[in-house]
Amino acid sequence: MLELPGARACAGALAGALLLLLFVLVVRQLLRQRRPAGFPPGPPRLPFVGNICSLALSADLPHVYMRKQSRVYGEIDHAFLCS
Repeated sequence: MLELPGARACAGALAGALLLLLFVLVVRQLLRQRRPAGFPPGPPRLPFVGNICSLALSADLPHVYMRKQSRVYGEIDHAFLCS
């Protein structure tokens, strides 16, 4: 099989660049999802999907789940369903 000189180094550099890009995108998303000052409290959320997983995995109906969350975080709260 014919192998080009430097092909392994090029593949390694490409893989490293892709990992760096993925890391930067995840960190950017985590920094973007910080709550602004004065924002109402709410449950912690996952990057990219928000609180949709906790709502979907809850055995309760959506309005019952949100009522339970309001008992924890107060009458005015928030939930990101897909951020």
